[in-house]
Amino acid sequence: MQRLDKIAFSAFFADPNFQNTALQTCIQRLHKLFDRVTQIYPASSGVQNVLDPNAWAEAVFKLKQRLMISPREYRVHFCPPGAAFDPTWMEAEDQYGDTVEPERAASMRVRITLFPALLELDPKEFQEGQSVEAALIKNKNFLPLWQDEQVFDAKTVVSKAVVFVT
Repeated sequence: MQRLDKIAFSAFFADPNFQNTALQTCIQRLHKLFDRVTQIYPASSGVQNVLDPNAWAEAVFKLKQRLMISPREYRVHFCPPGAAFDPTWMEAEDQYGDTVEPERAASMRVRITLFPALLELDPKEFQEGQSVEAALIKNKNFLPLWQDEQVFDAKTVVSKAVVFVT
C-alpha cells in the first residue's frame, strides 16, 4: 500500500495540471516570502547565493517530494531561544550574516533559529492491527512531536540548523 501511495504521489507531482497551477501558485507564494526574508535579513545564509528565487522555490518542492516518498522519516528541529550553542547540530551566524566559528560561539546563546536542522529517523514500526492510512504519505509529519523533542539525538541530523547567536 505504501508503494502505491508513493506512485500516486509521484504521479500527482508529475501531472501537468499540478505543475502549471497548484505548484506555480505555491512557488509564487514562496517567492514572496523569500523576498520578505531578504528585506528583513539580507545577509541571511545563502540569500546572496540564490540568483533565481523561482528555481530555489521549485527545488524546495522537489526536496519535499523526495523526503515524502522516502521510506525514512524526517523531522525539522528548531532550537529554542536562549539555548546554548551546540556545534554538533548547529551552525552560528552573527547579526551581519557572517559565520561565527564554533570555538567562539561555544559560549554564546541562540537568539533565533534562522533555518531548522533536518533529522533523518528510522521509520516507525507498525503495530498489528494498525490502519493502512498510518503508512501513507499523507500522514508524514515533518514537525517534531513532543516525544521527538524529548529523545533528540544530534547523530540523526543530516543538515545542521543555522542559528543567530549573541
